[in-house]
Amino acid sequence: MSGFLIYYMRILINISNHLVGGGLQVAESFLKECVKFPTNEYHVVYRSSLKEKLGIDKISAESFIFHELPDLKLHQLSDALSKLEKEINPEVVFSVFGPTYWHSKAPQIMGYAIPHYIYPESPYWKILAWKERLKLRLKEKIHLYFIKRDATSVICETTDASTRISNKLKSPKKKYFTVSNTFGQQFLNNPKTPFSGKLPEKTSADFWLLTISSFYPHKNLSVIPAVLDSLKNKGIQNINFILTIPQEDYERIIPERYRRNVHTLGFVNMEECPDLYEKSDAVFLPTLLECFSANYPEAMISQRPLLTSDLSFARSVCEDAALYFNPLNPEDIAKKIQMVLTNPELRKKLVTAGSKRVLEFPNAEERARRYLEICKEIIEDNK
Repeated sequence: MSGFLIYYMRILINISNHLVGGGLQVAESFLKECVKFPTNEYHVVYRSSLKEKLGIDKISAESFIFHELPDLKLHQLSDALSKLEKEINPEVVFSVFGPTYWHSKAPQIMGYAIPHYIYPESPYWKILAWKERLKLRLKEKIHLYFIKRDATSVICETTDASTRISNKLKSPKKKYFTVSNTFGQQFLNNPKTPFSGKLPEKTSADFWLLTISSFYPHKNLSVIPAVLDSLKNKGIQNINFILTIPQEDYERIIPERYRRNVHTLGFVNMEECPDLYEKSDAVFLPTLLECFSANYPEAMISQRPLLTSDLSFARSVCEDAALYFNPLNPEDIAKKIQMVLTNPELRKKLVTAGSKRVLEFPNAEERARRYLEICKEIIEDNK
C-alpha cells in the first residue's frame, strides 16, 4: 500500500471547531488520505452538522472511530472534548486548524490559517470601518491567546506564515512546521464526478470566471459589480462570474441588475469541484488576505488561467503562474480580465507556468504523510 507506515499511533483528529471554509476542505482530504495509512488508530471528533460535508459516511476503514458531537457552545464543547480525551487516551491531538479553545492533556498539534493577524500590510485593514478594525483586533488577542495556550506545535501552509505566526506568538518552546496546501485527490480522478446542481446556460461566446469560496469580507467578492461596470465601458458583456457563496450573501452583495452576469451555485461538494473547473474558462480570486488558498493549485492542476490579487501571499504561492491585478481597483481588474479574454497566447503561457508550478506542491497523500510524520515526532518528543 502506497501510504504504509511501520509505526502505530493513537490519534485524536479534532474537527469539532470547523463550520465552513477551507478548513473543511483540508480536513476532508486528510481523512480520506489517512485511510491509506491503516497502521494507526484514528479517533475523529466532528460536529453532527458537518457529517455530510466531511463525507464521514464514505469512510468505513477499520482504523477509524468516529465521535459525533452536537453543535455546542464553546465551554460545552471544551468539556465534551476533555471527556472524550479521557476515554480515548490519545498519544497526540491533531486539530486541523485552530484556535480550538480547548487545552488537551495530550500534546496538541494545531494548524494555523488566519491571515488577518500576520499580514498587517494587507489593504483589507484600510477598507475596514474603525469599529470592524477594533473588533478584529480584539478577536486577534483572544485567538492568539488560545493558540498560544493550547497548541504544542503549529503547522502553517507557507514558510512565510510560519515565520510570521512564530514572531506573533513569541513562544520559543513551540515547534513550527510548514506543510503546503494542495489540490485534492479528486482532481486526479478520471472520469470526473459531474456537478449535480444547476449551472447557468453558457453560449460559445461566454467566458466564465470561477471562484470556489465561502463568503468572507476579505475574499473581496463585492468588487465584482464595479468590475462589470468597467468591462461594460470597454464593450465587454460576455463575462460571467460563477461563485459558490450562500444565496443570502449573493443577494446582499450582488445588486439585481448584475445577476445576469453573476451566478452562485451555493455549497459544492469537493468531488464535484474538478468538473466546475473544467467547465470554466479561468479562475478569479480577488482576495485581500490568505495564508494559502487551495484554489491556486486547483486552478493549476485543472489547467485554467489564474487571475488574482497582486499581494505578497499570492505571489509567494503562484509565482509566474498567475496574472496579477490591484484588488481594490475595478478598472485594473477589468483590464487584466480583458487581457486573458482576448489573448490566447497569454492564457497558454499562464497554464504552462501553472502546470510546472503545481509539481512543486505535495499531492494530498504526501501532505497527509507529512502530517502523520509530525504527529510521530511530537509523540516522541513528549516521551
